[in-house]
Amino acid sequence: MKVILREEVENLGNAGDLVSVKPGFARNFLFPRSLAIRADERNVKALEHSRKTMERRRSKLATEAEGFAKTITDVGRVVVTKSCGPEGKLFGSVTTSEIASLLGERGVVVERRQIALNDPLKALGDYDVEVKLGQGVVAKLVVSVEPDAASMELISRAAAEAASASAEVAEA
Repeated sequence: MKVILREEVENLGNAGDLVSVKPGFARNFLFPRSLAIRADERNVKALEHSRKTMERRRSKLATEAEGFAKTITDVGRVVVTKSCGPEGKLFGSVTTSEIASLLGERGVVVERRQIALNDPLKALGDYDVEVKLGQGVVAKLVVSVEPDAASMELISRAAAEAASASAEVAEA
């Protein structure tokens, strides 16, 4: 089934694109959310007529996304403090909503769906995270997962015990 997209749809196309999709996807997802319209003769003619307006809108959205990407890049690093075990494994994981709220505290409003985590963040360390802003613009962000005060004490105690155990093995 041929449809005309009214908005950008992930992995499908941008606003104004004429795409072919399965009828169930169009009927159950695209049409109820007003993301697309049927590509009948009348709508295709209207699309051709409004193509210049859509191109201007698309370039404006791309410019805005580029500016927002620079803002996210300027944030640099986001620090998440979580409790963990002595070997550095987190109790739970860092979620996209936590990252979005930390960015919001810094004045950068991002929806959690725009943050792309390849794997859940379940250990201490620095991670490169992508923020998809639309129109093919992706911003890079560094998320640092650090232990809280109680976990830091537990880790240092475990490291001291490991050092003393290795010293005893070396003496024997």
